[in-house]
Amino acid sequence: MITGHALLPVISGMEDEFTAAFEQARPLISATEGHLGLQLSRSIETPNHFPFAGLPGIRRGAHRRLPRFGDPPRMETTAASLPRSVPGGRTLSGR
Repeated sequence: MITGHALLPVISGMEDEFTAAFEQARPLISATEGHLGLQLSRSIETPNHFPFAGLPGIRRGAHRRLPRFGDPPRMETTAASLPRSVPGGRTLSGR
């Protein structure tokens, strides 16, 4: 599975405005061809950084629809190559 990741830096003090703008932009991002989902989080260590993950529409230009309240996002695209494990030594596929 291909996943697009971005770290969205926001100018300190504008975090609430950013999250409101992101919620307004969410339908536009979701309408990107091939888009399957998105998740926005807030960094605990750096509260004005917002990690973003999209499946896989962000790879096709959805990042251009993200609201900007600081420096441009740092984008990375990843492909799952290793099985994800859960406690007990099992993978998420059940093996």
